[in-house]
Amino acid sequence: MFSNLKGGVAKTTMSLHFAQYLAREGYRVLLVDADPQATITGAFGFIPDLDLDDGDDLFPALTQTPARIAGAVKQTHWSNLELIPARLALQYTDWQLSQPEERQNEMLGPPPVRLHRALKMIEDRYDVIVIDTPPSLGMLSLNAIAAANLIIMPIIPHMYDISSSVQYFRILEQICSLYDREINVQRLNILLTKVDNTTETLNNIAVINGAYGELILSNRMGLTKELQKSASDQVSIYEIDQPRGSRDTYNRAIMMLDGVNGEILLAVRQLWQQEVLSGIEAAEAGRVQVAS
Repeated sequence: MFSNLKGGVAKTTMSLHFAQYLAREGYRVLLVDADPQATITGAFGFIPDLDLDDGDDLFPALTQTPARIAGAVKQTHWSNLELIPARLALQYTDWQLSQPEERQNEMLGPPPVRLHRALKMIEDRYDVIVIDTPPSLGMLSLNAIAAANLIIMPIIPHMYDISSSVQYFRILEQICSLYDREINVQRLNILLTKVDNTTETLNNIAVINGAYGELILSNRMGLTKELQKSASDQVSIYEIDQPRGSRDTYNRAIMMLDGVNGEILLAVRQLWQQEVLSGIEAAEAGRVQVAS
């Protein structure tokens, strides 16, 4: 999951490119657009108000029955990559899940953990599920946090963004305390985005390194015109046939994205290995109990 309380940090850009990177590498991927702005949905050619109906987003699965999530999955023009789209009306979800009667719904469970339960019904179809979240901490973001086992937090190395990250971690700690049994977050990493070579930026990066240390990914997203141009055309860099600028600029953008995405994929694979080892340890513990 890519998450930040602040907009404009390349959260959606990274969600899109990471999902496509995984699909290109042969993984079965589900990309969940949980942002009512529906930017990712538009990047796959869907016009929300024209191409999508009321059941074609997360709302029914979060407010009616978890099984409705299967009907929201759409094929994309990318092999191995499917999408749960978003619509502007998805913003109504935050209001609906905040109503007092929703907390009493035993069938659906606590409002912040319903996406986790819904995704459990279809997770066997995919190797990786990528979730893009809105730049706010409403019920949609809370559901995404509860459903994730890996959170990637993009941060621009500006002082305001650093302050915002402190608030994010405090809120995340509160969420994990309240819903400990339902939360599955095993790892959190910070991705520095929109990095330039100014003295101010380098000083701010030093502050971030001092605060978060090993949480920070070694690869960074710098400023590149190719990303800006592809975003304005509602496509990803991986889909561009001809560079908008120079070939060197395009190649640098691809190398930068591949570096970041490859490092995140490594984190995913490490989580898989941990799950396998935990399963082996649990099985061995069971044998010991039976033997005794």
